[in-house]
Amino acid sequence: MKKNLILFALIMLVSAAFAQFKKDQTTAYNAWMKKDLAKAKEAIDKAITYPEAATDAKVWFTRGNIYLDIQQLAANKGKINVGMTKIEVYGILGEPNSVSKTTTNGGQNELLFYTDINSTININENGKVDYINEMSGEEAVKSPMVPNALDIAFEAFSKAGELDTKEKYKSDVAAKIKVIGGEYFNEGITFFQQNNFDGAIPYFDKAINIAKNNHVIDTLANYGSALCFEKKAASDKAFLDKAIEKYQFLVDVKMKEISIYTSLANLYKDKGDIDKATAILDQGKVLYPGNSDLIITEANIYISTNNHAKAVSSLMIAKEKEPKNVSVLYAIGVTYDLLKNDSKLPDDERLKYFNAAIDGYKETIAVDPNYFDALFNLGAIYYNKGGDVINEANQLPINETAKYDKMLADGNNYLNMALPYLEKCQELQPKDKATLVSLKEIYTRLNQKEKLMGVNDKLNSL
Repeated sequence: MKKNLILFALIMLVSAAFAQFKKDQTTAYNAWMKKDLAKAKEAIDKAITYPEAATDAKVWFTRGNIYLDIQQLAANKGKINVGMTKIEVYGILGEPNSVSKTTTNGGQNELLFYTDINSTININENGKVDYINEMSGEEAVKSPMVPNALDIAFEAFSKAGELDTKEKYKSDVAAKIKVIGGEYFNEGITFFQQNNFDGAIPYFDKAINIAKNNHVIDTLANYGSALCFEKKAASDKAFLDKAIEKYQFLVDVKMKEISIYTSLANLYKDKGDIDKATAILDQGKVLYPGNSDLIITEANIYISTNNHAKAVSSLMIAKEKEPKNVSVLYAIGVTYDLLKNDSKLPDDERLKYFNAAIDGYKETIAVDPNYFDALFNLGAIYYNKGGDVINEANQLPINETAKYDKMLADGNNYLNMALPYLEKCQELQPKDKATLVSLKEIYTRLNQKEKLMGVNDKLNSL
């Protein structure tokens, strides 16, 4: 009799525990359906502590849904901005918990109540967001903030998949985990945009691994990871090999993105392997014949190795394809600009390149009159030439007065030719110190006192 009583008590205890497990599970599910995530989280956190949870796929599936919504809740709240349309708000947050209508200045407004994000959103008579306020008092529901909600959701869905022997949730679990991969990617992008590359990489890696487990290659997440290592390599060469490995993978899987070829080529260039850099560009040119980005990158690599003739050749091919491409035109000007300074070349050839550089910059400005670098470089060419001629004149013997006067006039003429381009630079970037210093020298030399005072004032205020 005593044994029977003990057995009965145990059965009652197990039954009570099972009943409580089911109650908490149901409470969590119902609260989740009503968008009360705080209550849903509290109930599901209790439900998974029961022994019954160890074999119940549904409770883990519910937990995954709750924590995924907690993650998306925080992300979506930040996406709502003044000026959005009502339809855009609904697209991001879904339907509100309640709506009230008011009349202001003869126009009808709608106040949308989103208790799960503790916000009210006012839609004006034009159907756009006027303002966003935090809810307070009894209306407010304390929204759960869980920093690692995404990881918890992923673990829950993964466990649900393991326990789902009858595959009741198979397609839903797969779809949810795919969504989590997208959320991991978005988190990576957020960190990347903040230049927190160390913070971004783990999220991109998680997105990559989720896709890999589904026998898929997430090229965008791999690209995000490659970009992070490329940025890190720019300041620390120890990351060059890792960045190269990441980009090489994207090239190998034939990602349809031209920049993977230009980035990888530049990384090889930074490592000092010019042969591999040009080989990667050749590979890209087979897939994207005539692409100006590939050609410009190739030209820049030739410039960095002082192979200016090959650089010019590459750029002329690009110019034939895109005669109005300012990047190509500017690069041509820069290349000739470098060639004119090559003291190993004969004077007549350097003069030819001097004039070609001017033409390259002028062609750039003709297409884009506000192209600052082209304007500055063109002004600098005339400014430096004027300075060289004047310095040379100052070295003449004192008895060569006529030659001195002629050279001084020529030098001042070059300075005058520089003025409109450098003054345009000042107009575009008023606080650019290099521009202001150059103008100060020209105004001093040309005795333009009023303009000199203005430039001095600006320099003193920097």
